[in-house]
Amino acid sequence: MKIKLTQNKDLKRFFNKKSLNSFLTSFILELLAIAFWTIAFKVDFESYGMQLLIGFTGVILITLSILTRYIDSVFYSDNILLNRLLLANNSYWNKFGLNILWISPILFFIFKQFYLFKNITLNIKDNNELSDIDLDKYLKVFQNDAFDRFINKNLRLNTSEIAISGILMGIFVIVTYITRLTLAKFIGLNFEYVFYIIFAYLFRYFKGTFLAIASDILILLITGRLGTWYWAYALVPIMVVIYSSVFFDVFEKNKTVSVIYSNLALIAAFISLTVVFIFQAQAAAGLNGKIKISQVFGLRSISLWVGILLMILAAISLIITWILTFLFFKKQKEQLLYYVISFALATSVVVFVRWIWGPYAFIKYYMYLGRFPSNFDVKSKYIAVMIPIIIKSLVAVPLYTYLLTSLIHPLKLLKHKFLIVKSSYGY
Repeated sequence: MKIKLTQNKDLKRFFNKKSLNSFLTSFILELLAIAFWTIAFKVDFESYGMQLLIGFTGVILITLSILTRYIDSVFYSDNILLNRLLLANNSYWNKFGLNILWISPILFFIFKQFYLFKNITLNIKDNNELSDIDLDKYLKVFQNDAFDRFINKNLRLNTSEIAISGILMGIFVIVTYITRLTLAKFIGLNFEYVFYIIFAYLFRYFKGTFLAIASDILILLITGRLGTWYWAYALVPIMVVIYSSVFFDVFEKNKTVSVIYSNLALIAAFISLTVVFIFQAQAAAGLNGKIKISQVFGLRSISLWVGILLMILAAISLIITWILTFLFFKKQKEQLLYYVISFALATSVVVFVRWIWGPYAFIKYYMYLGRFPSNFDVKSKYIAVMIPIIIKSLVAVPLYTYLLTSLIHPLKLLKHKFLIVKSSYGY
């Protein structure tokens, strides 16, 4: 059975979506590559290695873009050779378009939409009807089930995921932009972390990381602050997404194990904080056991006894978690499970990323900008920067917990309805 593409709406829709998805994937990858190369060559880095890494990332992105178009070209060429697709006019122009024009995403897309598709006929063997076959499987060139499962789960975006990603990125930009214009930024509220956790819940490791990085770069572009990009802060979305993805993987597999894991993660976070604090405090201790601190809170100096405050915060956090854990095991209510997961995740993310990594990133960034004197280093000033960050973040933890607890159930429904049931069209 032979069906001309232009004479069948379903067939035309299939090829148009496949072509559009390939074009968007390739085009977005090229834009990201250009952005990375711009950063690599326009921003002064403190080390040549970091500049080389950013530039190499751009090379990887452009390679993936080219590979996407090449695979698309092979799809048509091989199916034509196998007589699954028939060309009404197998002219030099068709060969030129399939073999040469794929180098350019725009030219290849135009070639397919306005020339190739007008000359294609689907050749269905064994006298089957179009409704009896799966076009994805019938026209498939590369046959590897394990590879396909990996691609579909971790890299392939279906149409629902694309739509939801776009909406989330739009909300991310609006909320982040408003936050930076209000007093929220002065009290340590950073809703970017909440969005990174949401990305992790909906899309997990690879797709969630890609979306977090893209959102981070997008807000820098929109606010005209691309020149302020710095590797230490660029790692934050990656760390939050990967860490949160592990949390949610455990959460979805076993509720009891997820509660235990939440407690262990929180304990590990505060043990890490204590170790880092003690190590840095010993390096930073000056005259009379005092640590100089910035004028953020109008204080000139603060004693190393601030470590006691950290222990109190750790004790309060662990007690809250243990109470919620006890209530969950006693009542077995799903809402209590959400509280345990949300509180442990929000607190541990803030501890690891904001309290431990944050001071290091802040100091390295300001040293990179040249705003600190030459004798300013991480070891001597880590605690001085760490204390204001911790105090300013105290309001954030309960707010993040409330938001995540409120959002988990709606996100669960959203994921089940639109993301678990995969669309047949994706890229």
